[in-house]
Amino acid sequence: MKVYVGFFSKLREKLDPKPPIGDRIEVEVEENDTLRYVASKFLDDVDEIAIIMVNGIHQSLDYQIKEDGLKVSFFPVSGGG
Repeated sequence: MKVYVGFFSKLREKLDPKPPIGDRIEVEVEENDTLRYVASKFLDDVDEIAIIMVNGIHQSLDYQIKEDGLKVSFFPVSGGG
């Protein structure tokens, strides 16, 4: 089964190679794999992820993948003031 993953802002900068802005990475997964597992394929520290969206709905790192073709977006903790 495949999911399509987007990393945004500072998370995208950590990828090597970096996909073009707005592009998603096609990832092969097994049913019941978690988003934590998917993120850990690309990031050393998944705790840098603050917001996760699956097909536009907020989810957690423990969300289990149950269907093919999901669009997953990972957003970092943001700072500033």
